[in-house]
Amino acid sequence: FLRKKIELTPVYSFNVKSKTVYKASVNSHKTILAFVVKENNGDQEYVYKPKLYRINDDYNDVCDLELGRCKQIMVQFLYPKLSILSENQPVKFLIFIHQECILQYQIKTPDGELDKDGFMYESLVRMFMWAQWDPLQQTLYYIHNRK
Repeated sequence: FLRKKIELTPVYSFNVKSKTVYKASVNSHKTILAFVVKENNGDQEYVYKPKLYRINDDYNDVCDLELGRCKQIMVQFLYPKLSILSENQPVKFLIFIHQECILQYQIKTPDGELDKDGFMYESLVRMFMWAQWDPLQQTLYYIHNRK
């Protein structure tokens, strides 16, 4: 949505009508779209699959992160603090896998082609009950059980 022009701009369109996008996020430079597709796996269960798409890309490819789960998955880009050096900062995003883990991904080559080998990731949280990302404070909140 372009607030000044009061118009909607499509970012990505699916070739198949049966796709359900569960959650989506755009990076700070508005060049990469992360989204989660909810698909029926045929056993009356849904599978959540996170994917990436480079906006206005000549490749027009969707990168599957190959993290399909029956548990809900959410994605959220992290926005770096604005500074002179912010252009060179790596693109990072979080993947929340409900009650399983929270992963922080970093795109190795932000200007290159998106593929599953072009990422580094680390596990931030294991086995959480609830989590929320505060975009204004750039802070992750979560609740977990003590052992």
